[in-house]
Amino acid sequence: MYTIEDNPPHYELTQNYTANGSDKHFNILFINDGINTYIMYISDIEALTGFRYCNICHKQAFSIGDTNLQVQMRNHMKKCQNNDGKIVKKFILEKFTKPFVPHILSNKTYKYLLANNLTHLFKPTRYYITYDIETLENKINEKNDDSSQVTATLIPYAIVSTVKLTSGIHSFYYDIRTENFLDKWLEQLFEEAKQVKKDNKYIDETFPQYYEVPVIRFNSAKFDASVLFKNLKSKDWIISKYLGSRCCKRFWKWDLQKKGRFPHEFINTKNYMNELNKSEPFPIETFDNKLRNKKLSEVKYKEYLVAVQQLNQSEAAKHKTRWDYLKHYNMLDTRVLIEPIDYLIELMFKYKVDMLANISMFSEDPLVVDKMLLFVAEIKGHTDERYINEVINWGPILRNIDITTNKETTGEFMYNHLVDHQLPHDKTERKLTNLVDTNNEVMSFNNYYLWLLIDSCYLVIDEIVSVTTFTKHTNFNSFVKEFMNLRQQAKDAQNEGLGQFRKLILNSAFGCDALNSEKYSNTRLLSANKTFVQHLKGGFIHSTELNEDLYAVQVDRENCRCNTCLQVAYFVLDSAKFWYVNFIYNFMNKAYDMNKMHFVQGDTDSLTWAISDNLNRGPDQLFEEVIKDQGFFDTYKDCVYTDNGQKQILHIGVEKQDCFERCYFGLESLDK
Repeated sequence: MYTIEDNPPHYELTQNYTANGSDKHFNILFINDGINTYIMYISDIEALTGFRYCNICHKQAFSIGDTNLQVQMRNHMKKCQNNDGKIVKKFILEKFTKPFVPHILSNKTYKYLLANNLTHLFKPTRYYITYDIETLENKINEKNDDSSQVTATLIPYAIVSTVKLTSGIHSFYYDIRTENFLDKWLEQLFEEAKQVKKDNKYIDETFPQYYEVPVIRFNSAKFDASVLFKNLKSKDWIISKYLGSRCCKRFWKWDLQKKGRFPHEFINTKNYMNELNKSEPFPIETFDNKLRNKKLSEVKYKEYLVAVQQLNQSEAAKHKTRWDYLKHYNMLDTRVLIEPIDYLIELMFKYKVDMLANISMFSEDPLVVDKMLLFVAEIKGHTDERYINEVINWGPILRNIDITTNKETTGEFMYNHLVDHQLPHDKTERKLTNLVDTNNEVMSFNNYYLWLLIDSCYLVIDEIVSVTTFTKHTNFNSFVKEFMNLRQQAKDAQNEGLGQFRKLILNSAFGCDALNSEKYSNTRLLSANKTFVQHLKGGFIHSTELNEDLYAVQVDRENCRCNTCLQVAYFVLDSAKFWYVNFIYNFMNKAYDMNKMHFVQGDTDSLTWAISDNLNRGPDQLFEEVIKDQGFFDTYKDCVYTDNGQKQILHIGVEKQDCFERCYFGLESLDK
């Protein structure tokens, strides 16, 4: 699909769509003048655009006026043909191997201090700015095309920031009653940032250090910041880095008590000035949430009235209108972040990690290397046919394979079920599957999992394609264990928010450093001219206009780097399957009468079993009624089951039982 752009006038390719897997190409020109929409068939792309597109990928463009057109097209199409029109990323490897210590290598200050034996002088970034922006919903319900419709736009009407400095904490606020209030807020923001920068600096300025000022947004919806983009472009400043938009509010139950209440849904573009100029409190019905079909309770409404009364009695409230309460509410919104952020800063600093300067938290320990070598083997294999009945009820090879949901594969009953209920069928999907062989494919296994399959599950190796060795290390051992203990302490104290937060720290630490850059594209903020250039390249995916000269452009790069510990992530994920299979084959099969149990379903960290033995007992009978070897069970139960429901690494706890029993694995660490 091509569109026409005005400045300068030109046509450009904006979208590629594939219809039902067809390889035929149909070029159209899409024009929308704001009132009418026109779609025209394009018979000659070159004549319209002045560019010749690759006949294979149909994305890469070449100017027909370029004297090197033929050479460039020939080189591109040769590569494109080899890759079937797709971008096959090439890894750029480091010239020399180096230890994975992101808290050192990604922090230039700590790296310098470590090299000069001055780590006792290292300090975290403790001073920062938070902000929150309030928006009004302007309902427009405009239909752009058959597949998209704009229901509303957001109009900012108030913004507030809280600044933490060595001298203390203060806030500043602007709203729509002030002309160009967003620009004025930005001007003061940069003035405040100068002092934040000074407070974060080291006394010895010879130390290499970061001068970026953290500005942290408070917004659980994660889209309000887009209204600031047009104001960020200025000759007076440059935004060098856009940080993430994670919010800590939902994880800290003590902070929720400090946060006020405001009828966001009630205030809109038509009534905001009239309603906010009033002095009386908002009626209880204005707090109704129609989207969630919820009403504010009388108890919570009384809390709101008390807050309004306290504000009215304050000398700081000069006008005593609802505007004053809005200002008070917004300031609470930004100040509520200070305590959890400070907690995180100090928590991460225990591991010599500067949280606001270094997001990676996966490998905080000093490098500890074990002499043992680990390996990953790519093989083809099958279960010895003499023992096929030993594994047929629960295939020990857990791998993703492509499964076609046709009648021949799924069977007539399941296929008819998919058709009758209008579920996807006759499609190829990738599913995690229990297998008794490698499905005639080359599959990789770490040494622990492979040894288990050979020793306990009768695996016969048919072909070895490759073996890659790794040096074992325990970099994140203490980090995982400590956070698991902290999580359990929070659960014991019945602080579910803090327990959930510590779980998320573990998950995000693993997820961030185990990120495979090959699987992800990049998003850049570009001007209109640079966006047009990206449209002509084969790696262009999508662009979104943020304002008249700023676009978010998604591109796929041909090269990528791997600077994280993917091998550790691989071992963690594969070892999760190892412990899963080990529990079933080396504990359950020996301790329980498996003829009285039936496997229902499972996931990476959970199992559901149907148990039937004592007819006089209900679902509370658990596993004790199906024990066949009491001595074996008593000897090894403490090795696999948790103690009184406590969270323990690589242990199992019963989550619930009804007509079934579900067991959860605590697969949080590799070190066992």
